[in-house]
Formats: sequence, structure tokens, C-alpha cells
Amino acid sequence: MGEQAKVYERTENGTVTHVSIREGLAEINHAMLDGKREVRTMSSITRTDFAIEYKDGRKVRLVRVDATAEQPAETDERPDAWTVASHRTLLHRFTQADEDGRALCNKSFRPYRYGNGYDFKTKAEQQADKYAHLYTFCPRCEAK
Repeated sequence: MGEQAKVYERTENGTVTHVSIREGLAEINHAMLDGKREVRTMSSITRTDFAIEYKDGRKVRLVRVDATAEQPAETDERPDAWTVASHRTLLHRFTQADEDGRALCNKSFRPYRYGNGYDFKTKAEQQADKYAHLYTFCPRCEAK
């Protein structure tokens, strides 16, 4: 049995919507940090349940729940672009497949430029390559 994806059930003044974990945490962090002057009260009821009351009268409740069948989970919009960076036997996943791309595990990592340019491949292409046994995938990039 696979683990179900999680989303936040966002209730604002009685209107219920589902938002991704990323969007829910962004609203929670904004209410605690940058937008705290706009918030009257904020409480963490449990680790997965938050109540925010704004000064303009809005009341927002965020509860982490399992994603239902009709609500799709968060989609991965990053490209599947893998190549080497500074350590030439460790393959990293990059935000974009060009010289401006940054590794997902460490934003200071840039792709290594070979004499004929950059060598970006998908994970499946890297695994099917005849030199695949020489490389390992960065575990931190795979987790993101």
C-alpha cells in the first residue's frame, strides 16, 4: 500500500479549498514572519492544524489532510536535467538545462562545462548510458 500525498485543506470564512503543502506552508510562514503586522492572532492547534485571524476580518484554518482522488497532488515542474558539477562522478539534478541551471541540493553548484558544451540527460538516459556504472546520483537531488 503506497503512501498518499498530503495537501492542506484551507478554510477561509467557510469556503473550503485544497492547496499544496508548499502554498500552505508559505501562508503560515508569511503570517508568522513577513506579514505578522497584518495578523491579529495565529495559533498552531497541532503540528498539522493552524488557525490564522487577519486584522481585515478574514479567518483562515489550514489542516493537513490526505489528497483525495479528485484533487491531484503537487506536480513536479522542474526539468529532468541531470549532469555533473564539481565532483565529476556524482550526477546532480539541475533547475534548467543550460549554464544558468543550479543543482537542487546546493544552489552554488553549477553544471560542469565540457569542451563541446554541457551534457544534460534525463535520469533514464543517464541510467541507460554505457558509462552509467561510473556515476552515482546525488541522494539529496533525488529526494527533492
